[in-house]
Amino acid sequence: MLKKIKKTAFRMARPDIMFYCLPWLMFLLVAGTIAQKEIGLYQAEKIFFSSWILWIGYAPLPGGIPTLGIIFLNLAAKFILKSRWEKKRVGTIISHFGILLLFIGAIFTALTTEEGFLLIPENETSHTIYDYHKKAFYIREENGTVYAIPFEDMKDQNHPISIDLPFKITPLSHCINCDVTTRPSSNSSHKGLAKEKQLKPAPLQNDSETNLAGVTFQISHADDDQNGTYISTEAMPSPLIITKDARRFDLRLQRKEASLPFDITLNDFVREQHPGTDMPSHYHSDITLTDGEINWQTRIDMNSPLRYRGYTIFQSSFTDNEQGQASILAVVKNTGWLFPYISSILIALGLILHLIIRLKGRYD
Repeated sequence: MLKKIKKTAFRMARPDIMFYCLPWLMFLLVAGTIAQKEIGLYQAEKIFFSSWILWIGYAPLPGGIPTLGIIFLNLAAKFILKSRWEKKRVGTIISHFGILLLFIGAIFTALTTEEGFLLIPENETSHTIYDYHKKAFYIREENGTVYAIPFEDMKDQNHPISIDLPFKITPLSHCINCDVTTRPSSNSSHKGLAKEKQLKPAPLQNDSETNLAGVTFQISHADDDQNGTYISTEAMPSPLIITKDARRFDLRLQRKEASLPFDITLNDFVREQHPGTDMPSHYHSDITLTDGEINWQTRIDMNSPLRYRGYTIFQSSFTDNEQGQASILAVVKNTGWLFPYISSILIALGLILHLIIRLKGRYD
């Protein structure tokens, strides 16, 4: 058994593995870059770079994850098993370790990074981060209990969602981007907006944020007035309300939520415009950050983000409607942000040492 492991490890260290992987990686990069024009950055990243399998027709081919994984294993095996651990090779060893650390940092960042945005009206407080891309079907009870059903689970299942509720929810269909069309005919089983409208899948938009996600589902075991088929989209202004056994539930499809470990209050949002136009030239948010007994007033500018407790908060955009102005703040938690800096320093240090050792050897 040990001999087989050793043989496999030495086989993994062979340079021909890199020779075959690099052209395929270049293909993925080029194909993904070209595809962005048609399917958008988010979908291209999912299909070509963050996938295990790339489907071309009916042919399953390796996606970005296994390709980069094999390259990493090849470099690691080569580094451990075939490096010449000599003093005169110290520069090369340090540079190779820096490259491996860059791969490790990329894996760690991909697994731990959190991204989203805060939408805060003036003079209001929030700690809720909304995901840019992921959706969930939320069920909220008056006592504060919250159930979040992943959007992917709202497709046709032919059986109710397993949640401890006094009624049943059975997903019928879902679409990442929906056309809301007039229902040609209706019956007593259609409730709410579903009496007049229906959801049909539409082509995906290039920018995933502009897609209108929607779900069709069935409520049962409530009462005759509430049992039936409903639709919900993330653009609906108010939730569906279901009451049962003197309990009230709000149902809504929306962007997936997460919570900051602190609160942000928008004291004032200031927008400056180009003279004679409605185009903003500059805008910023004056906020108060509250973390327990800490109250910190600061400004988040377009070119000056706020960094606190591992989070970086950027001024991203704004909304302006009848209810007033609201600031949109991008929130990023990148726990692996140090890896590229450390890797770059190690690679540069290794190259410098390698050059010094080679020059010294030449003139000795």
